[in-house]
Amino acid sequence: MDNLVILDWHNDSNKEKLATNAQKKPKNKVTFCPVTTHIKYCKPEEMSYSKEFNFIPASDSTPEYHFGNSGPVNMWIEFQKSDYSIWYGSFECGESSVREILKQKNNEFIVIAQGIGYRIDNDSNSLKSKIDLDNIIFGAVINDGECLIANWMGLYILDSEDNLTEIKNLNSIDWIMIEEQDEEKIVGKFDSSNYQWKTKYFEFNKLTKKVEIRNKVYNNGYNSLWQRAKTKFNL
Repeated sequence: MDNLVILDWHNDSNKEKLATNAQKKPKNKVTFCPVTTHIKYCKPEEMSYSKEFNFIPASDSTPEYHFGNSGPVNMWIEFQKSDYSIWYGSFECGESSVREILKQKNNEFIVIAQGIGYRIDNDSNSLKSKIDLDNIIFGAVINDGECLIANWMGLYILDSEDNLTEIKNLNSIDWIMIEEQDEEKIVGKFDSSNYQWKTKYFEFNKLTKKVEIRNKVYNNGYNSLWQRAKTKFNL
């Protein structure tokens, strides 16, 4: 782990080192553990996070914010802001099945709650916009300002202004399935009337935002992503 220092907190000389290092980097956070101290300096935005609960958290001193109606199937999320404070968000869900949390620039998160999209400003605990994402089957981060959204009809790019742009050579889709992704690519398969309803395979490049359509999944010896997809497709 980069820039990781492990020191025994019970050693007085190490306490002096910890205090000295903290003074040298006043804008960064230093966290102490009781027995062994792990120190890693992080930028504030790197400390922001979100995670979904699989239960309704108990009410305590943690601030709670509710978006939409409250109900037993709401999506509950814990957020940590850039100042390291914690808050909980409860999100009304739609009728789809997909739940995703997609981090974007300026400490914003796109929360996809079963067909309802919420653009959340994490640092102000506020809703910036609400997005209709009905029938969504997949959501993924392309970069810090765009997300890839898939429904049964095709693929779309969601930008920072909540505009949805359809990927033209993947329209008129009868069904689509996303199977694998990594930092650079997303792989899936689809049927379309444009191809006489014969199953085709596609690769979306997150860097170029281009789609390559193929007749079959193959492995060129270097692309492990396609190999994993090939295994999933049983080809």
